[in-house]
Amino acid sequence: MFGRKKNRSRTAEVDTVIGARVTMSGNIEFAGGLHLDGVVRGNITAIGDDINAIVIISEHAEVDGEVHVPNVVLNGRVVGDVIATERVELHQLARVSGNVYYHSMEMVIGAEVNGQLLRREPDELKAMLNSGQESQAVAEASPAQSTAQEIQPAGAE
Repeated sequence: MFGRKKNRSRTAEVDTVIGARVTMSGNIEFAGGLHLDGVVRGNITAIGDDINAIVIISEHAEVDGEVHVPNVVLNGRVVGDVIATERVELHQLARVSGNVYYHSMEMVIGAEVNGQLLRREPDELKAMLNSGQESQAVAEASPAQSTAQEIQPAGAE
């Protein structure tokens, strides 16, 4: 009853690794797992209906484009919207300049989102991706939802 919570982080097999010394220009479409240590100037999209597809964006990585993957683990920088139909984890060094659409989210102290945090049901997120309606969803979002947030420890100035 009062035991430790199980780690709910998705463990996925990583099929593709993009190293720290790699800079790619263009969109990436993948299935399974993608680990990114380098720079991508383009969108990252999981293809197919695999709800376990995952992208891990390390503290060394940078994405200048949108991320459309069911499960996103982010500890690097993304300039663009993040759409996670299942789960997004924002770790301490995560920096997002764009909106984060999610069904389930974990955010660690130190992560920054300069945009809106928008919770949606998985079916709604999938429909949004299929119809290309990200901009419409942003227009409908309430301004009371998160903008330009930085999570700091209590008492930190």
